[in-house]
Formats: sequence, C-alpha cells, structure tokens
Amino acid sequence: MNESDLEIAMGMLEDDAKASKARQERRNKAIGRRKELEEEFTNRIIEALESGSPLGKWDIGHTAGDGAGGFPLNFKTGKHYRGINVFFLWFAQMDIGGSSKWGTRKQWFDYLQRLYNSVTKSMPDDMKPDINQFLPEVGEGSPIVFYKPVKGKKKDKKTGKLTDDDAWIPMMRVYEVFNQSQLKLDPVLKAMMGISAPKELPIDEREAQCWQIVNDYVKRTGVTIEHRGASSFNQDTGGKAGKGLVVTPERDHFKTPAIFWGHLFHELVHSTGHALRLNRPKSANLATWSDEDYENDEMWEKLSREESYAREELVAELGAGMLCLMTGWDYDTRHAIYLKSWIKALNDDHSMIIRMATAAQKAIDLILGTEYDNAEDSEEEVKSSD
Repeated sequence: MNESDLEIAMGMLEDDAKASKARQERRNKAIGRRKELEEEFTNRIIEALESGSPLGKWDIGHTAGDGAGGFPLNFKTGKHYRGINVFFLWFAQMDIGGSSKWGTRKQWFDYLQRLYNSVTKSMPDDMKPDINQFLPEVGEGSPIVFYKPVKGKKKDKKTGKLTDDDAWIPMMRVYEVFNQSQLKLDPVLKAMMGISAPKELPIDEREAQCWQIVNDYVKRTGVTIEHRGASSFNQDTGGKAGKGLVVTPERDHFKTPAIFWGHLFHELVHSTGHALRLNRPKSANLATWSDEDYENDEMWEKLSREESYAREELVAELGAGMLCLMTGWDYDTRHAIYLKSWIKALNDDHSMIIRMATAAQKAIDLILGTEYDNAEDSEEEVKSSD
C-alpha cells in the first residue's frame, strides 16, 4: 500500500469513527430525553394517585373525541394518538383547557398558510401576514413519542451480548405538538377554521356506539357477557367453550351510564388478556398461577401475585379510561385498593407506565378490531413535522 492509499484508508477510518461517535451521541440524547419524559409523566401520575383519586377524574365534555377535552387526535391526519401519547396530551388538554385537536408546528403553519392564501391571493406578497405570528413558540407545545423499528441484532438475555440473529429494535423519536387552542387566532380566522363550541352528543347516541363496540368484540372473540348480580368481574375459564366470561350488574344498577360503561370497559380490557387472545398474565385466575409461570413471563418477571394483579388492574384502568375518552364518557378510576402498589411500582421503575400504556393500547386494538402499523403511522407523523 503506497502513501496515498494509506492516507485514504486512515481518512475512511476517521470518518467511520466520527459517524459512530455521532450515532452514539444521538442515541444517548434520545435515551436521556426518554428518561426525562418517563420521569415527568410518572411524577404526574403519582401526584394524581396520592391526591386520593387514582389517575384523576377524566371529565371529557361528552363529545366522543371531537371537541374540547375529547380523545386527542392529529387534526391533519384525523388519526387518534395512541398509547402513552394519549395520556401526555390528555393531561395537557386538562391543563390548558384545550380541544382534542393537535398538530406539529409545521402542520399548523401549512394549514393556516393555505387558509390565508385562499383569501389573500390577490394581495402583493409583502402585504400578506406572517403566519408565524399566529403560532405558539417552539417549546410551548407538548411532547409525543414514536417508536420506529430499525434493523439490529438480538441480544442474548443471559450474557447481554449481541447475537448474529436479526431483530427489529424500536428507536424512540420525540416530537412537539401544539393544541388548536394555542393558536393566536382572530375571530375571522376562527370562523374560517370552523372553530366553535363542541356539541354534546346525546346519551343514546353514545350508548349505541358503545353497544356496537361490545357486540362486535363478542362476535370476533366469543367472549360471553352477562349482566347480573351486584359486582363486576372477568373469568378467563368461564363462558362458552372457555373463551372467557365478563359479568357486570344490570345497566339500571348503576347511578349513571358513565359508571356502567367504565365498569364494562374495565372488564373487557381484562378479557383481552385471555390465553386465546393477548395471553397477558393476570386477572381472574392468578390463584392458579405457579411460581414458574411468573418467573417465565418477562413483563411481570420477579413480581409477587399481588404485584402482578395490581399491574393488570392498572392496564385495565388505563384501557377503560381510553375507551371512555373515545366514546364520550367521564371516567373516574375506582381501584384505590391498589394505590400503594401502583405508587411503589411507579417510583421503582419510571418506564413501567409506558409499558402499561402499551399493553392497554394493545387491548383496545383487540376490542375495536383495529389493525395498526406502528412504523407506517410513525413515519407519516415524522414527515408531517419536518
């Protein structure tokens, strides 16, 4: 190898080293940001728990996700946010009294620019308003996270070393979104955007939507639902052909429709953990689990039966709350018995709430019959925010 070739080779090695260092710096930054978000959100949840109302009362305005306080959605794509992002944005909506509509700064900029151009196209460019004046500042929004799968290598659980087997590794991306109520709009722009007070959906319409969800879920899964007695529960070994049994008291037993649907949705989320469905260790059959069963499950690894049950109840609470948000019901969590277990678990592991929200989202997808491509949807959101 001559001197020129050697210089080229050394330069390539230096470039590789710089690229590797840059990737590691980006990775460390992402990990740091993730930990910040986990700690921030966990502390918010713990604060609500310690206030005496687990996760707080979710007063959503009865608009079934399309108005103030409803289920958070991206105004451009029309898609609802998912998993932990629902709770990031829901808490933000409560703080600012905002609507359910969110978007990146670029999405709002492009939308307002098109809106203004439609009425100012005959004006000289130097007389057209600067769209930025209508937008909140960077840093005034709320974070959302997406996990984009990237190709990597599997890690050996025992040694911690990478193997030769390929694996898709979720890489977290954090983006900032802004609520519609944060836009600095004059009455003309508000009228052009069609912003007005949300209309409350009648109770019978909300209940019809809920019954449709329940009936479709029953048809797809074979779960048996009965209304009797004075308590609500889920039984994996019950129902037709052992496909699960969900029981709640009769509808008239409850003081309000919201309480009834909160109970029923809670038990439906439990039922998704059946071995024939998501196979989530938990719920009605904990007494039949052996120590070996617990040791072999990653999500509930090294937990006592009581701790595992408390985590399953948290999944059910999150899932029921999300379903109530989606269908227009207030939701007041009701499992204060698990309060200490939840607070301890959240303090011990700030990433736990992310995993529980993910488990709750999987349950909701099953209940709604939703097929979701996380990579595809995340990519769409990413491109919209560039």
